[in-house]
Amino acid sequence: MADFTDDLGFTLQEDNENPDAWGQVLNAGVIKLLEESQVGGTDKSIIDVTASTDITLNIIDGVESDTLAAGTNKARCGILKLTGTLSNDIDIILPTVNNRYIIIGSDPSFADGGNFVNFRTSNSTNIVSVNSGDVAFFVTDPTELYPIIQTGSGGGAFLAVINNLSDLANARQAIDNLGIYPIGSIYITTTATNPQTYLPGSWQAAAEGRMLIGVGTGTDDNASNKTISAAEQAGEYEHQLTEDEMPSHTHDESRYNFTTGDQNGGIGIRFANRVPTPTTATGNDQPHNNMPPYLGVYIWERIA
Repeated sequence: MADFTDDLGFTLQEDNENPDAWGQVLNAGVIKLLEESQVGGTDKSIIDVTASTDITLNIIDGVESDTLAAGTNKARCGILKLTGTLSNDIDIILPTVNNRYIIIGSDPSFADGGNFVNFRTSNSTNIVSVNSGDVAFFVTDPTELYPIIQTGSGGGAFLAVINNLSDLANARQAIDNLGIYPIGSIYITTTATNPQTYLPGSWQAAAEGRMLIGVGTGTDDNASNKTISAAEQAGEYEHQLTEDEMPSHTHDESRYNFTTGDQNGGIGIRFANRVPTPTTATGNDQPHNNMPPYLGVYIWERIA
């Protein structure tokens, strides 16, 4: 006699059971059920709410979810899609097992008529209310339903989270409170639009004409160390070498002074002292380009 998993009703094989038919049982009782638990199915995922009466969804062990528009054996499906038109609020009651659901109320085939579909379990205190335009995600366990996120243009709460962030006004506020791009964050883009038009908080242009470098102590290919502090600014676009920065070298040229005169009763040329004489100066005394290859981007810093 077959056994089944506690939460999703997958078929479990016993020793020596179905010796000539286990492949068929495996396909129907495990593989297909696993697939629908991840994504549902075109018909299996549909819940028709036209009757506007409460619906209890369940899981039949080893049996695929039904394809009836308002059928009850659909609780295994990972995605549930609402269709039809509501005339009043209804409850959709889910089994008290470990599962997670994505609810699609944004399909054009679903019209709420100003009413809500309330998802809950038989013993949960939490509910997720969905109407047209909403997409919701929540999980269940044997004791409760836990809202995670809900977005859309409908009348339900735009975002509900369980980690001490509840009833947030909208997804943008949620991003702010969840700590994505906190104050001091850097945002890089190739467009000139201030990110505060689509991200939370206030932003200002930062590091204009400057490159970014990591804070801390680094070692280059020459084994030289450099320590960088936060918000430190340094560097030059162009640099003119100082005398101390030039390689040690010489440019001396030797010349000899000479005179004419009588040496030992005759006329001759007499060489005198060797005199070092600098060569003629060259070069235009201009600074050199000190920048690596670069890409120009807009850098923004969140300040509030």
